[in-house]
Order: sequence, then C-alpha cells, then structure tokens
Amino acid sequence: MKRTEEEFEYNAMAVEKSVPMLKVRAHFGLTRDPFGRISGRRDIFRSEKYKESMAQIADWIREGEIFCVIGNIGSGKTTLIGDLMQSAMARRPEYADLELIHVGHPDRENMGVGSTIYPAIQMHFSSTLGTTVCQVPGNAQRRYIWLKQLLGQTLADRSVCLLIEEAHRCPGAYLKALKEFTEIGWATRESMLAIGIIGHPSVEGTLKRFARDVYDRVRVGNKFVRNVSEMHADEVIAYLKHRCGKCGNANVFHPGAARVIARVASTPLGINRMAWAGMGAAWRAGAKQVLVRHVTEGFTVPELVERLNLGVSWLAAQTGVSKGAVSATLNNKYTGDADKVNRLIRGVCDDILHSNGAGLAEGAFVNMKGGQTASERRQRAACAQK
Repeated sequence: MKRTEEEFEYNAMAVEKSVPMLKVRAHFGLTRDPFGRISGRRDIFRSEKYKESMAQIADWIREGEIFCVIGNIGSGKTTLIGDLMQSAMARRPEYADLELIHVGHPDRENMGVGSTIYPAIQMHFSSTLGTTVCQVPGNAQRRYIWLKQLLGQTLADRSVCLLIEEAHRCPGAYLKALKEFTEIGWATRESMLAIGIIGHPSVEGTLKRFARDVYDRVRVGNKFVRNVSEMHADEVIAYLKHRCGKCGNANVFHPGAARVIARVASTPLGINRMAWAGMGAAWRAGAKQVLVRHVTEGFTVPELVERLNLGVSWLAAQTGVSKGAVSATLNNKYTGDADKVNRLIRGVCDDILHSNGAGLAEGAFVNMKGGQTASERRQRAACAQK
C-alpha cells in the first residue's frame, strides 16, 4: 500500500549538513530565501485547488455556513486564510462584500466564547473599521442582543465570518457553542454570521465526538477544505519556478530534479524541505543548477524503489540478484551482503533518475508493469479494486 506524504520519511538529514543559507542564496543568485515565509500576495503560488478553495469558502461565507479548513502543518491553511483576509480588506471585486473577523490562537486556560469571540469582534470594529464600539455586556443574553444590533446596523450589506484558528486546541464545548452565532438574524437577513474552523485534521474528530450538531452541519454538503495547497506534478514544477523567480533566478532547478520533488511531495512544506536539501547538495558540489542526483541524495534505497514503483522481479532481472535477496534487502532482512545488493539497486534507480528528465516521463516513472510478473500484476489489480 502506498504511504501518504506524511508517512513517507524523506531522509533529509543525509543532505542537510549545516548549509549556510546566505552562501547558498548567493551561489544561485537569489536575493532572499525562496522557500521562507511569504512576504506578500505576490509570493503566493495559487494552484487550481487553492483557487477553487478560496472561491468555495467565499461562497460558504455568503451563505452563512459553518465550514472547516483542515490540514497538517505546512499544508497552506494559514496562507489561504491570510490571502482571503487581505483580499477582503483591500476590497478586491470578488471579495469586497466579505468581512472577516479573526479569532486566533485561543488560550486553553481561558477558553470561552465570552472571553475570545466577543473581544475579537470588538477589536475588529474599532481597529479595522474605525467604529467606536461600546463595552461588551457581561450578561450572555445581552451580549447576544448587542452583537445582533452591531452587525445589523453596521454590516447589514456584508457577509461576516468568524475565523477560528488553531481550532484543534479548542475544547469540544467551545466548538459546540459556535453554532449559536450562525443563528443570529437581523430584519430580513436570517443568517448574519458564518463560522470558519481552521486547524489540524484532529479537529474533525473533536467535532464529531463533542460537537455533533456542528459536525453534522459541516458534513452536509461536505463543507471541508483539506490540504488547500496540495499540488499535482506540473504545479509543483511551476511552484518551484515561481518561488525562485520571485527571488531572482527561476532556473535554480533542472526540470528532472523538479519532477523528482513532485513525485515525493505535494504540499508547500514538503516541497520546500526537499528543495532546500537539493540546493544544499548542489552548493556543496559546486553546481549552478540543482540536478536529480542532488535531490535524491537524501533517499534511502527502499524509498527510491517505492517512489519509482519498481517491481521486485524487474529489479532482480536488472541487478542479476534473486528476487528473494532483493525483497529481503528492501525490507532490511537480508542476511547476506546487503550493502552490495543496495548498491546494485541504487545503480538501477540512478540510471532512471540521473537522466535528468529523459527517463522521467510519466510512463517511465510510474508504469513499470513490464518488469512485474503476472502474479504481481494480479495482486496490484486486486488491491486497487478493494
């Protein structure tokens, strides 16, 4: 079974050997770190999934829905929400009707709707909109009426959304209480507030267990956005050119090296990590462009075989070693000369990868059926059907 990107361990420690960032940047003619924090909207690479996610979230906000943006660290959650907020604040045409209120980094020791959401709304009105807001009432019922009037009188022509960041840190009772905000109405407007829940994938389990009514509402219509910045292979290549180009040199990565990165990583964090490791290896080698061999320096032999989807029978035929020895070596169970078998297998992988693109077409990279036995092909087909 194929492992996910999170489960797939890229042995970056083999190549990340105290690389001086300033020297590497100067070596490649880069004015700043191409894979550091995004400094503005121009730095953002917007994949098709990213664009679709932004448009979908804007639509949910207009409908006053509860939705979730979930993903692991580096999956693009914060970038997307920041991009959406900047677009709304700048009154860009497609987002000019949105008013986004950020409720970030909640404190577990002082977690409550009254201590987090109402102060965030008050601060938003006073700092962002320049509106003088009276003190938030202490009584829960009065707070509800206060908010209803505030939204109805000030933002009746806009779609307002509360964005709850770091939601995986929130207790279930807090998440359950969010539903009441979506029931606020004013005049003919039945719903005046949308709720965006942003956090680690574990927040889905918390909702399902402790805030079932919120979870059911999100699940209807599948109002989940997962791994917003996930990219397919062509987008990864474009992403590398985009980020490096914004820093002065769009040709840091050879197309073949970019394709290898695209095969292993699909989210910004994973891509950035591999990209820097490859740049470090190229810098140590004195190369002015990152080639395939620089990127693959950090892979173990089993990882290369898995990512190239090579069959054991095909490898045995190419290396002249028995299938049993190849299989045992890949599973770290060979009692013979495992180093020799590993060198032979890596040599086969190098023949494919070091062609810098000629051997990395989709068919050569994935379709290795010709090197598998009939039983192996049947087994793969049976697994696919399951």
